[in-house]
Amino acid sequence: YNVRAGAQHEARNGYEGICKLCAQFDAHLNFTCVEMRDSDHNPYARCGPEGLLRQVRLTAAQYNVSVAGENALCRFDTEAFNRIIS
Repeated sequence: YNVRAGAQHEARNGYEGICKLCAQFDAHLNFTCVEMRDSDHNPYARCGPEGLLRQVRLTAAQYNVSVAGENALCRFDTEAFNRIIS
């Protein structure tokens, strides 16, 4: 599956096919960017890691797929750590 980062797909959830595949093979989904906040990025970039993570978690839950998370950036602050463990 090819899901481009930052692509606008209002009528389609690009992660649904990935979650279906994970469910079919009883696989877990490992997702990155869990430490990021929308406010970490310039609004011009239209980057929404919080919404993306929410979309992935909701889609995975629909297919009973567990999601593991990891950080994408080297961050050592408490706020990023709390986002990762939540």
